[in-house]
Amino acid sequence: MEITKIKNAEELGAIIRKVRKAQGLRQEDLALAAGAGIMSISRLERGTSHVRIDLVLRVLDVLGLDFKIASASDEADGWSDV
Repeated sequence: MEITKIKNAEELGAIIRKVRKAQGLRQEDLALAAGAGIMSISRLERGTSHVRIDLVLRVLDVLGLDFKIASASDEADGWSDV
């Protein structure tokens, strides 16, 4: 998967939903694997701003995604918009 610049919670949620579905997982499957409730996964995928960062990190790990931080000046070196 390419490096994607995420601008808001909705974009993060859309990527999580897309990857989950591509892996053939239901929200229930992802919730169980991440140690979360189904409603928490639903809120995360909808981009609700009141989601704990530890949940986000667990979900990304389950989906095989990395969370990376780069300075804004790094955008020219491989970032792409969603």
